[in-house]
Amino acid sequence: MRTQFFWEKIFGVPEKREEKEKQETPRVNNLSLDEELENAWEHVQEKLYCYELTFPEIKEGARTNTACIDMSNHKITINKSFVNYLASKGMDYQTIFRSILSHEAGHFKIMPWDLKNLVMMLYTAEKVCGDKKDVVSNYFMDVSLNLDLMLNKHNDDIHQLYKHLDKNSKIDNLLSHLYSLKTGWDFNSPKLPHELKKDHLPKLGEIKFKQKNKAYENLIRFIQVIKDLIDEEEKKQWPGGNGKGNGKYSLSGIDRFGIGAYDKNEIRRALRELAEELESPADFAGVYKFVKNAEKKPDENKDNGKDKKGLGIGSGTKEITSQEPELNLEALIEFYTAKSEAYHIHVKEKHTPKSGDKLIKSELKSWEAEDPYLDIDVFNSYGKFFPGITKSWNYTSAEQGKQKSKSTPELLLMIDSSGSMTDPAEENSNAVLGAICAARQYLKKNSKVAVVNFSDETRAYGFNDDYKRVAERIIQYQCGGTTLADDAIGQLVSKTKKEVDIMLITDGGIWNLKSVLHKLNEKKNTNRITILNITGWYGSSDLYGLKSGGGKNKISVYNIKKEKDIPKIVVGNMIKAGVI
Repeated sequence: MRTQFFWEKIFGVPEKREEKEKQETPRVNNLSLDEELENAWEHVQEKLYCYELTFPEIKEGARTNTACIDMSNHKITINKSFVNYLASKGMDYQTIFRSILSHEAGHFKIMPWDLKNLVMMLYTAEKVCGDKKDVVSNYFMDVSLNLDLMLNKHNDDIHQLYKHLDKNSKIDNLLSHLYSLKTGWDFNSPKLPHELKKDHLPKLGEIKFKQKNKAYENLIRFIQVIKDLIDEEEKKQWPGGNGKGNGKYSLSGIDRFGIGAYDKNEIRRALRELAEELESPADFAGVYKFVKNAEKKPDENKDNGKDKKGLGIGSGTKEITSQEPELNLEALIEFYTAKSEAYHIHVKEKHTPKSGDKLIKSELKSWEAEDPYLDIDVFNSYGKFFPGITKSWNYTSAEQGKQKSKSTPELLLMIDSSGSMTDPAEENSNAVLGAICAARQYLKKNSKVAVVNFSDETRAYGFNDDYKRVAERIIQYQCGGTTLADDAIGQLVSKTKKEVDIMLITDGGIWNLKSVLHKLNEKKNTNRITILNITGWYGSSDLYGLKSGGGKNKISVYNIKKEKDIPKIVVGNMIKAGVI
């Protein structure tokens, strides 16, 4: 063996052996780090039931100095240097991996629950502390998560991790005492300065971090307590353990979790969920701009060339102004589109037999309120006149043996945007919501939609199948008087060869309404006229007593007081109950 070593030394073999030994994964208690990680991961998956997450990895020189979870690929990455640091503090590898993995997987399973709530927490935080929103939100989420793991999941690994981390800043020390206060466990905390012990700690102790229904309220209380300590912490580079600042890993430097961890599709879904839940379009517009500004500023999400999670300092929001009409319009379209998905306006398809076909009775069916009266078979209905019980006939073509085809006419939407109507950018507008619902239904049936937006000015836009353009025209708000230019409307109807359904959305007060409806009612290609009467303070006396101008009356009137009235609307092919 000595002779062999002598020749290896002469020919330089030992250097190659050293390189090979460096490449091998260290083994502790006959287990490599990868094997320790696998065992710990099985334990965490069983405890948190996070089997949808991919297997984590240990990485030298990872983008985070500690650990992080990527919400786009659901993978946890742990910096090897961080593992070595914790091992040097006397922690065993199972405790190290279980604690880190529990914390990162907890961001997926426990806190912030979902992206929608994360967005709202960051948005709420910015209103209170401006560009410090990322830091304070991460403190709050970490405290909420760790307390849940320790108290609800009885996770002592988290306790051991935070016990061994350094507490060199006031915030680190304060939070370690908060953990002790909430759990009754020892976190090896330094003595707390008098002012923090007397004021800050008792206030933090009053916050019930596990109350999900009061998360935003608790976040504001949390920020108000610790915001005066943030400046001191910001002097150190985030996160710790990089040779700068305090030079060591600290309680506040485990990770930085933010919107940047999610992909764009998930962000879009979160915005859609928020649009459904928020009642005010102005509130949603603020959140929408907050997120969009963050997406447009990728350079602010970098630190010394390394990607970091979060929105980025300074990428906040302001009130929507006239200088940003495009962003405001995008937000409003998203808001009313999401709201409209909860409601459905039924559009009755129209029977369109081919010219020259001779129609014969083919089969009896149950008559519905939207079906023509002329199709009713009185004898087979036994004198009973009720929808679902009364019988009516289906007709087929005698020549071709086929049933009549069905089609949906084009839609002409006339929406009142006068001063008495609700501004759709400030409050939820039932007029705009109803119009959006109707437009989407016609477009889904491959019909085109024309929009007439009227106040002092009548803005007439031609038939279009581009939903975004149609929505933009509906949402316009003029805030003036109430006048309809009947010539412009008549020209729109005359320009198309197809039949046209007309929907008027107003709260009344249109001085020439009867004249306009009289002319539209008599046009050959006018199919049905539906009026959505948005009841409000103005009143709608001009809608009462409407009569057709001769021939068949095509007018139906619906009174809309609340959103829940919208699903009651049926664009039928006959006079309905309540038609004037």
